[in-house]
Amino acid sequence: SNQNNINELIGGLPDNVSKILEQRYVYNMTMVEIGSANGYSRETARRRLKNAIKICKKKHKQLA
Repeated sequence: SNQNNINELIGGLPDNVSKILEQRYVYNMTMVEIGSANGYSRETARRRLKNAIKICKKKHKQLA
């Protein structure tokens, strides 16, 4: 299932990284929703998501 794939992707990542990826891709939250849920701006949410994706890709490059 999609949930399992996501859990595999985000397993072992730092909490703040896995949390934002989960909010975006599991719960399909918008940047505004992610920002307000975490107490920061939409712009910060966008930057943190971009960074989280980069960290995730780097981790999986090492596994591949």
